[in-house]
Amino acid sequence: MARLLLLLLALPLAACTGDKDADTGSTGDADADTDTDTDTDSDTDTDTDSDTDTDTDTDTDTDTDTDTDTDTDTDTDTDTDTDTDTDTGATVDPEGLPDPREGFDEDHCQDIFDARGATTYFAGHYTWASEGVASGKEYWMVFATTQWEDVGGFDCQVVWDVDAVALDVGTYDLNLDVQAVLNEAETTCDPDLNPYGDEWGETYGLTYGAKSAVDWFYSGESEAFGVGLTSETEMTFASPDANCIWL
Repeated sequence: MARLLLLLLALPLAACTGDKDADTGSTGDADADTDTDTDTDSDTDTDTDSDTDTDTDTDTDTDTDTDTDTDTDTDTDTDTDTDTDTDTGATVDPEGLPDPREGFDEDHCQDIFDARGATTYFAGHYTWASEGVASGKEYWMVFATTQWEDVGGFDCQVVWDVDAVALDVGTYDLNLDVQAVLNEAETTCDPDLNPYGDEWGETYGLTYGAKSAVDWFYSGESEAFGVGLTSETEMTFASPDANCIWL
């Protein structure tokens, strides 16, 4: 009887030991489920990154094209304006050169002395008649001071008709032999006021500057007696400074 009791007690212990082994097996199944979830998450992240890279490339291409077009238009406008100004600068007046007698300071000598006198200038205008031959007029312009006007003085001019021939020798850009004869019809000054005579001859030298400018010299001298303009058909000069005479 005692033996049977011991045997019966031993059976429940064995059964308990078998349940513990079964629980251990269940733990192994849980580990397998965890591995499967991790793989699924990795696939999803990879797809999202690919979409973001594609959008960024498209925006960059559009901005670059717009900037390039704007720069090209600006450069073209600037170059065109500059060339046009340079080409037209050599033409002073399509209808002829300005009158060299305009723009003088007529009162330059007025207050230098309280005396009868005048402010004077020279001017000239030549036209090419043929190759190497020109003709025109030279002027001595006289502007009376108020002191001279008070005793009968007045503004006047002495005019000479001039002919010029280009010389093959000389140190200037253009060398001219000039012969002058008094133009009595256009002369308004009294004959005794003219200190230069009714006829005279002179040799001039001309040097050309920028944009049709020209300086006039007496041959062999380095200080210009006149400054003016030149074109294909005309030449002009005027005194750069006034000269005062006292009477």
